[in-house]
Amino acid sequence: MVKPLSKAHYIQPTWGATMLNPHNLHDYQKRSVEHILNNPFSMLHIFMGGGKSIITLSAIDELLSRMAVRGVLILAPKRVCQAVWRQEAKKWTHTRWLRFSMIMGNEKKRMQAVHDNKTHVWLTNYENMSWLTNYLEAVYLRKGRRPPFDMIVYDEVSKLKNTRIRQGVESGKAVLKLLPYLNYRVGLTGTPASNGLLDLFGQYLVTDSGARLGTSFESYKARYFRRVGYSQFKYEVMPGFEQVIADVIGDITVSLKMEDYLDMPPLVTNDILLDLPAKLQSDYDRIEKDMIVALQSGTQVEVFNEASIINRTLQFCNGAIYTEPGNPEWERIHDVKLNALDEIVEEAAGEPLLVAVEFQHDAHRILKKYKDAIWFNSQMSEADALKAITDFESGRIRMLIGHPGSLSHGIDRLQKAGHIMVWYGLNWSLDLYDQANARLWRQGQERPVIVHRILIDNTTDMVVKSALERKATDEASIKQAIMQYWEKKTGCRI
Repeated sequence: MVKPLSKAHYIQPTWGATMLNPHNLHDYQKRSVEHILNNPFSMLHIFMGGGKSIITLSAIDELLSRMAVRGVLILAPKRVCQAVWRQEAKKWTHTRWLRFSMIMGNEKKRMQAVHDNKTHVWLTNYENMSWLTNYLEAVYLRKGRRPPFDMIVYDEVSKLKNTRIRQGVESGKAVLKLLPYLNYRVGLTGTPASNGLLDLFGQYLVTDSGARLGTSFESYKARYFRRVGYSQFKYEVMPGFEQVIADVIGDITVSLKMEDYLDMPPLVTNDILLDLPAKLQSDYDRIEKDMIVALQSGTQVEVFNEASIINRTLQFCNGAIYTEPGNPEWERIHDVKLNALDEIVEEAAGEPLLVAVEFQHDAHRILKKYKDAIWFNSQMSEADALKAITDFESGRIRMLIGHPGSLSHGIDRLQKAGHIMVWYGLNWSLDLYDQANARLWRQGQERPVIVHRILIDNTTDMVVKSALERKATDEASIKQAIMQYWEKKTGCRI
């Protein structure tokens, strides 16, 4: 067993009084560090905002100091690579010495980063993993050389949930090729099973090589799950087997809930249910019934399948619609939700708002009305993204808009300024929903967090709400939710 953290790390320094040191770690964070040190293959299911980064960096610091590992690869979403790990390490006395290299950018920059022999920690995003594995095979493995790192950290390991031995996500298959050379493996996530316990298989496969849940997804599914009705795609865990699975993975897993460890302010969800005016409701119903809508301009928009119908109806609810699939041109329909946002802004009385939007035209329309709002998106440079976060934190901007995919991983300081979240349109993904809310409801928040969800009643807005509440974001569950909604509304199945 690996020995406990060196006591020297916990000595209060006489310099750098404004910096954090291991004394500032919460007890649950110290225990989590010990868990990584004592388990070469470990999984941390820790609530969003629980300090997964500094927990892991503390363990990396200790393992490198003991020469238990040569180097570390951190696999993370792009924004997290850019905005979290290096910045977090600089805040703490015991991790500020770590040197990072970013395996990102063009191929030349990626190759240079791999060969930086002064690096302790390499960072790359999931999209680059296939390239990295191929490069390591060509330059190192086929020549009998070991890669420069022998430890891997999966930040948001749930992104590898669909990993299989012979199929599945490319990044997962790329990781599997490197496992024989990775002696320490750490999985990190706050949402390990947002779609159900089937999601666990791929995450543990890349962590323990299948030692606990096996190497065959079909065998895992047959052992612990059963079909729901006559569905070929919908499975549920068999009664009592949740605990069986928990027992199987429990020896390498730390699972912590925020409310058990931190004195957090309440999270209040406020659903703002709105009705469409009669004429608009009639137009909306025609989309569902006739698969066609006549816009005020006379433009005819046709939709040809169920998925397109749902997308069009959700756009309609938000107040605008794209004139053609794949075409950025859109047309305004109504301001029902925009007016509701007005009321929220007025009620907030100057408090900054974090606003999640689903479609680009949502952002365009909000920006047109609120000139000082900032649209936080994946096209921003690292410098512009950092400036937007800093400006929101300091109160220089009062509204930060973004898709929940952008307002999630890697944004960790918004709770210092804001406590009001607005969902202009809900997203199907429970993971993105929870992650976006956790930008405000996280450690360091001192006020109750209010989550306003602007919803149009008697529309598919309510389908998405229902799907999130049942933690069902997979295709089969979405279809079931849609069918139940339409059956309730029309009195017949479709």
